[in-house]
Parts: sequence; structure tokens; C-alpha cells
Amino acid sequence: MFSPINDKIVHSNLLNSRLCLAVSGRQDCREGAGNPLSKARGDIARLVEQYVLFGREISSSEDVDFRAGSSPAEDPERYVNFQTFAAHLHERGMIKGCHLAVWTIQDALDGAKKVSEQERNAYVKATSNWLLLNGEAVYTEIASDGSKSKEWRHWHDRLNEVANGTWNKRPCVYDEGTLLMAGRASVAMDAIELRRTG
Repeated sequence: MFSPINDKIVHSNLLNSRLCLAVSGRQDCREGAGNPLSKARGDIARLVEQYVLFGREISSSEDVDFRAGSSPAEDPERYVNFQTFAAHLHERGMIKGCHLAVWTIQDALDGAKKVSEQERNAYVKATSNWLLLNGEAVYTEIASDGSKSKEWRHWHDRLNEVANGTWNKRPCVYDEGTLLMAGRASVAMDAIELRRTG
């Protein structure tokens, strides 16, 4: 059911390839009329084919170009929408998105990366959405890999910086929504860590 969607995702961008892998990960489930996962996959396919994705109408006859908005540099709002859509699909168990979440968060909170104000806002919003919707799953994913266990603390510190209006210990301008989301994600991360470590 997802194969037609995978065929429309252009693999010129690493994030698109990762989403395609996440979507493909659900293809191993048994098909059948009584299988709720089959129905969910059909619903997602119809959503992508017939309704609004990335803020524009898509008809079933249109050739969809998923490159538009696949990075914050191209279209920050579409990037956030794409990441939020993927986070919601993962939250509902429709895709396996933990790897996509970790890659997105790592990319977004890379302190060495030089990006515009709009790009930084988009990165932080996408990261915050992943952590607010799937923080427990992301924590489990990185906690299972000992070499990544310090990343949770690093991400938390980065989001605290954003909530305080800084980046790399320098003042940085963020829109109000970004500041609020970063603060909420930071609090959620504290709660998750406290529940897990006691």
C-alpha cells in the first residue's frame, strides 16, 4: 500500500530517503481486510493522494514533488509540517520513525551548523514536535545505545539555550512560538528522564 508513496518521494535529499525507509518499515505487516494496520496504511495513502500535505492540494493525478519543503532552507514552514506529520504517524504506530526523529534532532541541534534565523526556528520547532509527541520512544532509542546516551543531555541543554534566547552561549533571535516549544520540549525531556532514572 505504501509503495506508490515511496515511488513519489524523491531521494535527492537525505531526509526524504529516511522517511521512505521509515514508511517501508511498515510493509512487512500482514495484509488483510481485518487488519487495522492495512486500513491505516490505506488511510495514509488516500491522505497523501487526495488531501492537503505541506499546505497545498494534491490530486490523485498530480505528480507530487516531495523535494519542496524538505529542508528548512527551502521552505521552513513546510519542513516543520513534514516533520510534524512524520512524528504524528510514528506516534500512532503507522511508521517506525525513531531513527528519523534522532537524525532530525541531531541535525537540528548541531551547534557548528551555520543557518539563518528562519532555518534555526524551523529546526527547533521540528525537534520540539518530535520530542513532545515521541519523547519516550526517542529516549528509549538513544538509551539502548550507550554511545548515544549523553546526547539526551546535550539536546536538553540546547533546547534550554533556545528557551533562554541563546545559541552557542550567544544571544539569538527566535520567534515566540519557537521559544515556547523549546521550553515545553525541555520540560518534557526532564519529566521523561526523571521517570526513567528515578
